[in-house]
Amino acid sequence: KIITRVAIHLKLRPNAIGFLRVGTENTIYESLLGVIAPLLYRNSINEVKERILEVVTPRIFLNSHFGNLVLEFYNPSDSSAMPPTRQELMAWASTQLGIAITSSNMYAALRIYNAYKRFIRFIKDPTQRKDLRHIQPILAEPGLFTSRGIQLIVMEDNGNDPVTIKCPTFGVSMDRNKKNDFAFISRSLKYIGST
Repeated sequence: KIITRVAIHLKLRPNAIGFLRVGTENTIYESLLGVIAPLLYRNSINEVKERILEVVTPRIFLNSHFGNLVLEFYNPSDSSAMPPTRQELMAWASTQLGIAITSSNMYAALRIYNAYKRFIRFIKDPTQRKDLRHIQPILAEPGLFTSRGIQLIVMEDNGNDPVTIKCPTFGVSMDRNKKNDFAFISRSLKYIGST
């Protein structure tokens, strides 16, 4: 080689305001995680998954999405996501939720345990589609992933039809989210051939 390329070292100014276009890692089921990677100062989908698993503890999971994550992920027929013994459920509830199991809250704790285990399995599984409804509310929570939280504004390209804006599925709390940062994301569906 007679020519070497000197790496281009670009830095964002800390207080800059503007739009930044970034190409991201893209997979069939987890492209959303690739899109949010740079927003979370991560480089890959796997690093985003690691960060989600680190941040979303059982207590965070329980309170996220106005409780809708528990409803979405609970499946009583999934025995692999059930505690093997009542004692394990009691220990888990004590250490992870800070509650003691009683006859009046045992079923609720069992639901939370099952839903949380299934959520963790879901995040780890590359064949499960990660949608905005799974991620947006935890991203928007100040202090969880970023100091101010992030609202994702998704602009969907509908071909010849006008671009549509996708709002957060579960709404936004004005008190909690009024200082969130905003990230604009464009989404277009690509079709290869016809069948």
